[in-house]
Amino acid sequence: MIKKKMEEKFALQKTLKDNELNKLKQLELLKKEKEDDVRAGQEYGKILEKQENERIEYFRRIERNAHGYMTKAVEDSLKEIEMKNKEEEEKIRHFLLEKERRYYCI
Repeated sequence: MIKKKMEEKFALQKTLKDNELNKLKQLELLKKEKEDDVRAGQEYGKILEKQENERIEYFRRIERNAHGYMTKAVEDSLKEIEMKNKEEEEKIRHFLLEKERRYYCI
């Protein structure tokens, strides 16, 4: 009977010790999982930041291209207006010369 009580006592102590070890292992596992979650969150944050930077650069590139296109369009329009003005001036000069020539020839 004493032997049985001693065995039960040792079995109980072993169970308690095993439970304590299991509890420590679970705490370590939870700590590791939290660290992994934090690390994953940081990596996800970096990914989002990279995507945001790429998005910003994409729209900047579109804006630069649009600005370049608009600048070229304005330059082309100004050249066309200048050319038309020169043509008009030449027509007027030619008309005045012709008018003067006719006036003096009569």
